[in-house]
Amino acid sequence: MQFMLPHEMVLYCRYNSEPCSFKNFTLYKDEDRFQCISFTPLNHSIVRAGPGNGLYLVLNQITDSFLTDEEQIDYVPGFQVALHERGEPIMSSCFRL
Repeated sequence: MQFMLPHEMVLYCRYNSEPCSFKNFTLYKDEDRFQCISFTPLNHSIVRAGPGNGLYLVLNQITDSFLTDEEQIDYVPGFQVALHERGEPIMSSCFRL
C-alpha cells in the first residue's frame, strides 16, 4: 500500500486570505485511518470570519495509490476532517468528505 505525500495531496491552500502550501501540514500515521495530515499554520488565529477567510483547501486523492480493489470494499476512499486544538486530533469527532 503506497501513501500520498502532502505535496501530492494539497493542490491549493489559503488561510486568513493568504496563500499557504503543503509545507504548512504535518504528516503522521493513524492506526485506524492510515495516513493523516494536520494543518499547522504560522499564524494560529483566524483574523476574520466569513467566506474566503479561515482555511480553504483543494485536495487531490489518487485512490489507486493506497487501496487495492479488495480494500476499497471495506474502506471507501475519501477524506475525513477533524477540527482540533494543537496536537493529535480526536478522530471520533470528524466528518467525512
